[in-house]
This record gives sequence, C-alpha cells and structure tokens, in this order.
Amino acid sequence: MKFLSWDTNKRMIDKMIEFLLNVNSDILLLQEIRSPDVFSEINNKLVDYFQIWNNVGYGMAILSRSRDMKNFRIDFNGRVMTLEFENFYVVNVLAPSSIVCGSEEYTVWHKSLRRFLNKLQQKKNVIVGGNFYIRTNIDNIPFIEANAMNYLLKFGFVDTFKELHPEDISSFTYQPFNESNNRIIDYFFISENLKEKLTVADIFKDTFGSSHCPIIVELDI
Repeated sequence: MKFLSWDTNKRMIDKMIEFLLNVNSDILLLQEIRSPDVFSEINNKLVDYFQIWNNVGYGMAILSRSRDMKNFRIDFNGRVMTLEFENFYVVNVLAPSSIVCGSEEYTVWHKSLRRFLNKLQQKKNVIVGGNFYIRTNIDNIPFIEANAMNYLLKFGFVDTFKELHPEDISSFTYQPFNESNNRIIDYFFISENLKEKLTVADIFKDTFGSSHCPIIVELDI
C-alpha cells in the first residue's frame, strides 16, 4: 500500500490537486487545509477516495481508496485523526510548533501523543504520518525536539525515511519562504513489526504548492 502525507500550508490549489491525482496513493493524510476552495476541489476531483474531514481549526483530512475501515476518531483538539482498519491504524498528525507554544506545552503534548500511539500499538500495528514539528537535518536541533524524536523511537516506532536513507543528511520536507535553513519536520513512523514490510520512503522535494514537501511510504501489506 502507498501512503502519502502533505502539510498543504500556503498551497496553490491547482498544483496540489494535480499532484495528488498523479501520485496515485492508497491513503492520503493532509494537514492545514484551511480554504473552502480546497475542500471543494478535493471533494470534486478526488472522487475515488472515501474522505474524512476535520474542517474545524487546523483543516485536516484522511482520504482512503479502501473502504475496509472500522472506526474513526479525532483527538488532541483536532490535531490528531485516527482511522482503524482490520489489521492496522492510520494516524494523521499536526503537532504544535515549539516556537509558538513554548517548550513546556510542546513537551507535554508529545508525551501525550506517545502514550496515545502506544495504546493503539498494543492492539495492532500503527502507521502515523504528518507534521510532527521535530526539526532534524539542521545544526543544533533543540533539545526538546530531539527528546520528542528519541522517545518516539524508544516506544517502538521506526522513522521510515531514516530507515531507508540512513546516510542522508541533506534532505528536507520544509522550505521556509524567508529562510535558507531547510529542515525535515514531516515524517512517517511505523510500528517496529512493519519494518520488514517497508519498501519505499521518499520526499518529493521538487513538488511545489506548499512550504512543505509531500512525503510517501510504501508497505507490502
């Protein structure tokens, strides 16, 4: 199965829709879709997908070609969406920025997220993607963000891009418009049990339409 995640903040609708149609993913995780025009375009053009929307606040969605889902829930004040399938969970995440919310709130939020994901993982495998706001591939990664990453890995999750590209220190998923310091803040993590089924983890660095790059994983499930 092919999974794609994209924070579409500051997006250009036509380019975004064209890319989503061409990439042909089984499941799409979208964050920061705040424009009614984007809602309408996706509804009208991605008709092959079953669409679940969280239009309030942050503007998030999970789109699935498979109808074999069981349950759905929204948590963390609209920042986390979970879709349950027969053999796994898919989780869409839009974490708060440590710069905006402060280190204490950021740390508490990520601790709560880890507990939430761990509870899911005790039932079945988890595939979680989105904007985690953990800045890597930059010099002097903030301590609280490094901790957020390290503890997530200790809870039995695999950073899919790092797993398949361990020597890559130049890739990025976020391109600040007013800065030259690109960095990775968008990820797919999977349960350790799925590591052997991971075949692709990539970043579409040349895809325009947002300050974030789409990311993709493929799993033999």
